[in-house]
Amino acid sequence: MTSKRPSVREMSVSEYQAFAKRLERRFSADKPAEQLPLAPKRGRPAKGQQPLGLTSRTVKLPAAVWKELRAAAKRHGVTVNGVLIALGQELVGKAELDATIDRLIAERLLEPTGTR
Repeated sequence: MTSKRPSVREMSVSEYQAFAKRLERRFSADKPAEQLPLAPKRGRPAKGQQPLGLTSRTVKLPAAVWKELRAAAKRHGVTVNGVLIALGQELVGKAELDATIDRLIAERLLEPTGTR
């Protein structure tokens, strides 16, 4: 016969901490939040899940850039859209967006437009 686990209210603090640790190991993500995938899975979200709320935009890039993005995505088994989402989120998440734009302007790879 197996002994029935006591209810949470009946547990001592040390028993509860051990129980919580077991649950955390069993049900928590294998990776820290920073390493979880950024790009959404393809297709409709499963029943009960909310979509990420992505906004569709048109991005115009030179053909050579699209070709390299497509080839790199194919090598890694991901989509170009997923690569662009992940790169954008990583750049914004690390708060390096302004520094990167300033560097590109300084290197004359990006030309600022007039104020709107």
